[in-house]
Amino acid sequence: MDLRRTLPSVCLVFAGAWAQSAQASPSGPVIALHAKAHTTKGVTICSTWAPNDIDCTEFTTAARTGLAYDVYVVGVNPIVTPGDIYPSVAGVRWAIDYDGEPHRGVDVFSWTMCGDLEFPMAGWPGPRWGNSLTWGDCQTTPPGKLHAQAVAGAFYVYAYSDDNFSVAPFYGWVTDDHGNWVGWLDPVLELASCNGEVLSVSLDNGRSAVKFSAGGTTGFNPCTGIGELPLYGPPPPPVAPPPPPPPTGEHKATLLLHVAAAGARAGSCTEAPTDLDSVRTLAGFSGPGSEYDVFLLATPEVPHDPVGIAAIQTGIEFSPSLDVLSWVFCGSGELQYGEWPGSGSGNTVVFTGCESGEIEVAGYFRVAISEPSLFKLIGHPLTGLVKFADCSAEQVFEDLGQAQVGWISLGGAAIGQDTDGCNPALESCAPGPVHAHQTTWGRLKSKY
Repeated sequence: MDLRRTLPSVCLVFAGAWAQSAQASPSGPVIALHAKAHTTKGVTICSTWAPNDIDCTEFTTAARTGLAYDVYVVGVNPIVTPGDIYPSVAGVRWAIDYDGEPHRGVDVFSWTMCGDLEFPMAGWPGPRWGNSLTWGDCQTTPPGKLHAQAVAGAFYVYAYSDDNFSVAPFYGWVTDDHGNWVGWLDPVLELASCNGEVLSVSLDNGRSAVKFSAGGTTGFNPCTGIGELPLYGPPPPPVAPPPPPPPTGEHKATLLLHVAAAGARAGSCTEAPTDLDSVRTLAGFSGPGSEYDVFLLATPEVPHDPVGIAAIQTGIEFSPSLDVLSWVFCGSGELQYGEWPGSGSGNTVVFTGCESGEIEVAGYFRVAISEPSLFKLIGHPLTGLVKFADCSAEQVFEDLGQAQVGWISLGGAAIGQDTDGCNPALESCAPGPVHAHQTTWGRLKSKY
């Protein structure tokens, strides 16, 4: 079994409870929690209701059962990193933990983000699932003058019985070349400063807990060191998606992507697959700088459209960790839109001859990735739609639904629980209810 990266000590990690005497301010970065009564004015959660002017040493970690609360997540950094004048916060990565059984212990009703971008895991905000969040504007406001604080967001919660609601480590995972889950990576808690430096947060005393009880028992405040932390561990292994149904020999017109290792030379339009069984939507990750050829393909409606496809119109979107090095056009004419082939741009490709082959090749991208990444087809930015025209006399553009538009996974990056891409000619590619993005600091570092 080939792993897409070296597997470091994949195991279940439990940390013992920890407590220490009070201190005036944290000596290192921490991720703190603050509980206060729930507000019904949702527009104030990230503004006037948030603990923007409360020093983290005064955060509340005791809450009562039978009452609704807003529990805030706050990144705290007392360290001035090289290149910064003051302590700063630009991003946090963490997970959350609580009982998780409905109507027992804490129930989470909603999560409100107070940053600018977030990359939640598939199970978020469920117990032990993580999130990565960034701010576009550097967070440097130091209420206590010794450290910067940044409010990441708030959970709307209610406790039916005694429970701990705690910050937990973030667990990434590794997959094999087929996108199957293999095991968990080492747990981490991280905070990024505004110069892009990633700081490790202590798993022993850098995380926080709110204790829900009838008697008002305190949890743990990492800014004072007062209280006790619960155990931590990884979430349950992700459930593998079911295998796609076998092809039926009849399908609607589709637009799809095929990925292959980059050719030794500049590549060729003739290297594209000629049948649907040869299309690949998943490629392994061999390290930063890995290069691939990503082919943009179209298939006609079979058997109702024996004359083929005359034109397609689509947009593209890909992860910030993916760079398009070049685009090679294989059709007869194209009308590029936006900064093609950049993420969010679009193109209209015309084919001549109207051959009735199983696959038409519009072109291919030479791409390089620094970490597992996604590349998918989206609506053209001018219309928001993916379209095709068949070779009938009318040649009118028709809309393709999301189920007929594909995407690929480079290195096992996921949408929801799916890590192996999607070929719409063999299965529906309609999105599920939850989209998950591989968490990365690459996007954060590119900002500062």
